[in-house]
Amino acid sequence: MPIREQVDESVCARDQQAFIKTIYQRRFNLSHFSNETVGEIFRIKCPQKLDAAATAVFLDQSKVWIMSSCTHFVLDFAQVTHLSRDFYRAVIQWKSLLKPDGKVVFTIVESDDLLRQLRADGMDAVFGPVPSFADVVADQKKTSSKMSSLDTEFVKALIRGTKLTFEVQCHTPLQVQNPYLKTKDVEGMTIAAVMPLISNGWAGNFALCMSKPVFLKVYENMFNEKHTEITPELEDAVSELVNIIYGAVKTDLNPKGHNFQPTLPKVTFGENLRLQKSGPKPAVIVPFVMSAGAFHIEVEFEK
Repeated sequence: MPIREQVDESVCARDQQAFIKTIYQRRFNLSHFSNETVGEIFRIKCPQKLDAAATAVFLDQSKVWIMSSCTHFVLDFAQVTHLSRDFYRAVIQWKSLLKPDGKVVFTIVESDDLLRQLRADGMDAVFGPVPSFADVVADQKKTSSKMSSLDTEFVKALIRGTKLTFEVQCHTPLQVQNPYLKTKDVEGMTIAAVMPLISNGWAGNFALCMSKPVFLKVYENMFNEKHTEITPELEDAVSELVNIIYGAVKTDLNPKGHNFQPTLPKVTFGENLRLQKSGPKPAVIVPFVMSAGAFHIEVEFEK
């Protein structure tokens, strides 16, 4: 027996999408999206019809999906027989929210008809169609391998650049300690210079962080001037150090094709300094020791 629904004409425009979604699911249960996480891959199994009502459900659920720490998101079209242009716009919007964190979207498309539709509508770049889940797994492993390689290479170049800068500019020999993942803030930091990082689709930052006694000793070694307080006139020194370190990193890595871009550091000052996290991955702490004490560099860098 047909189900009759009385639709109140007073329903306002902003509620219509949610109303349609509710009625649609109640009648047909065709808008259901299921999902699973496989390693760093978030797989979304799509319903048979990706029409306006299913699009409303997708937009609602995607607010939760985007919180996942996965790097790869997969739309599984195995059951899809109808794909509307409403869904195109939803995926474009969703991808724009994922892009700043370097997350990518693929679509498993086995149907030749759907594949021809995506190509005819110029949606290849948006949906990233692949024939199987194995293709996504292969890309994820390849991306992870590249990320690990560049992470390690960048940290090594950063260590070399920091030691060289302090030895030449500050007449201060350093000992580097073992890098580790940041799980909590390092206590006692007073001043930091944060340098944004941009290179071939990679982004992040590194920060040179010092306590007050260490910074004042470094400043003394640089300029042969003793101070007891950090004043605005002194703050530029930490920014200059970061510029020199970054210059050494670019000299080291850019000839290898990494193309690190010129950027400007920002100085942050305050007791028990806390640096805000810029991405989903934990920062890497690179500790250094000098005669006046310890300082460190924090690195966040990912695709």
